[in-house]
This record gives sequence, C-alpha cells and structure tokens, in this order.
Amino acid sequence: MDQQRKQLKRAIFDLQKITVNRCFEPTEMCSKPAIRAHSIQNSGILGQLSDNGHVIMPKLHSNGGKPELVFTIVGRNKATTFTGLCGDHDARIFEPIDKTPIDSRNEEHLFLLAYRSVLREVHAVATGAVKNQLGYQEKVALGLIPGDVPTSDGMRAVAFIANAYESYLYKRKFDTAYTAGEYSNVQHVRLFEDGYLPTIAVSALFSLDDIPVEDDVARIALNVFPSGRGVSVVFSFLANEAPHVLPFLQPFISASGETLLQLLSVRILLSCENFVLCPRFWKDVGPSRRQAIAGLFSASLSKEVPVSDLSPVLLFSKRLG
Repeated sequence: MDQQRKQLKRAIFDLQKITVNRCFEPTEMCSKPAIRAHSIQNSGILGQLSDNGHVIMPKLHSNGGKPELVFTIVGRNKATTFTGLCGDHDARIFEPIDKTPIDSRNEEHLFLLAYRSVLREVHAVATGAVKNQLGYQEKVALGLIPGDVPTSDGMRAVAFIANAYESYLYKRKFDTAYTAGEYSNVQHVRLFEDGYLPTIAVSALFSLDDIPVEDDVARIALNVFPSGRGVSVVFSFLANEAPHVLPFLQPFISASGETLLQLLSVRILLSCENFVLCPRFWKDVGPSRRQAIAGLFSASLSKEVPVSDLSPVLLFSKRLG
C-alpha cells in the first residue's frame, strides 16, 4: 500500500503539469495551436507592476512531497498566461485593450476585459476537470479506491466536470455577444480610487454559489488595474443577472477609500486566483501582513471563510504626498 501511495503522489504532481491546450475563440472552429496568452495586459499593466521584469503570484509548490501554496516571484512574460487562445485570435480579439490604454468609459473595452476573464476561467476549470478525472482514474488503477461504486473521489471528479460544463455554457453567452457586437449584453460597475500606487492587477471570474440564476448561479468578472494615479475596479456581469448581482455589489458601491479597498482585498483573496502583486509592495508589507494575506488565500481554497470573521487585509498602498 505504501508503494501505491508513493506512485500516486508522483502521479499527482505529474498531473499538475497538465493543461488544456486549445483555442477557445467564439466560433470554436479554430484548430491552430494555443499560445501562452496573457489574461492581464502585459506591457501596460504588468509593466507597471513588475520589478526587474518580475511580479508576485500565488503558486502551488511541493514541500517534502506535500502540496503547499506560496506567493512566489514569476517572470512578467509568463505571469497570468493561459493556453486557451491561438496567437491570431488572441491578437485579433483583444487588440483594442492591448494596443491602447484601457478606457473605462469605452463599452467595448469593458466587455473585452470581462470576456478575457471568462475565457481564462473556462480554460482553468477545464484543466482542473481533466486533472481531477485523471487523478481519480489513477487511484482506481492503483487499487486504492474501487471504480465500480460511488466514492468521494469519483463524486469530486464529476463535480469538476459539471462546473467546467456550466462555465462553458456561460462563456457561450459572451461568445454570442462578441460575435454580434452586442456589448450591452454585459453590464459593469466601475469604481476608481485616486491616490494609490500600482500594487495589484486582477483578471478573474467568480461565482456566487448561494445566488441561483435559472439552472446555474450568478457569476461576476472582476478586473483591477492601475489607472492614472489610482486604481480602477470593474465588476462585470450578464445584463439579465443584474437583479441578482447588484445587491451583492452594493457594499462595494457604497464604500470608498480604504474601506472599499479592504472589502475588495478580502474578495480578491476569497474568490480570485489570477492576480499579480508588485514585488516592492510584497517586500514592504512585512512578514506578519504577508502571512495574513497568504493564510486567507490558502484557507479560501478549501472552504468558504465568513467575511465577518476576518481581520482587515489591504492589497493596496496609498501614495505619499
């Protein structure tokens, strides 16, 4: 049995290297190989956050054979990339927000920010579904669990597949809006806080699991990026889900200053995994604050953490003077 578990451990870490490699462009007819496409604008946004060409990201590492989440330094050109688009479609679809500064008053720009977050998330959950299914099959092959009766491993693999399918159906709504140029099918809540340093960028899609919408749940795309002398925040959601989403967003809409950014920091750590931090910020916050940030993010991966139980965390720094 010990030998089988050692084999399983090796297999699990091999599975961490697996990624789905296909172009998720809106017609789904492209057969060109996927590239490492950026989900956050490289030159304009990552360039502002990077220090000597590097940023900080959360990553899964092996610590003596045990998975451990750490915040680690990553080369800017590799940060936030996903193999979900070919080079042609990545350039063609997102040229408006890659070649020029993002304009938060431009409906097309806001739609494309959200669309990229959706594509990246669909790629991530599809990859997760593949890894979990293969991990389940590996346990069955090693004789560690039965393959002909329901088990927690089998049910978890099915849950990952179901989530991937629901995320794919959500993506198709964005595909339709993009193809038709109907950007108003997606609505946005735009917030801006002046006087803050460029410390973080986020491109993520998260679900509100306790807010059902038809056969799915409500979902929100969140983009955070440096803008001028402050920070821009854009929450995006399908127009028909606005009645469900806007009450959830009301605390953010009503807040301002450090209160808003603390709420936003907690939400990022609870619900998002695709974000980068400025290395200078990460160094300056000190060990205890780094531990609090990493601890909250790690806890959120295994269970929902009640916001009322949280100590304030802040992923932003105010400019001096």
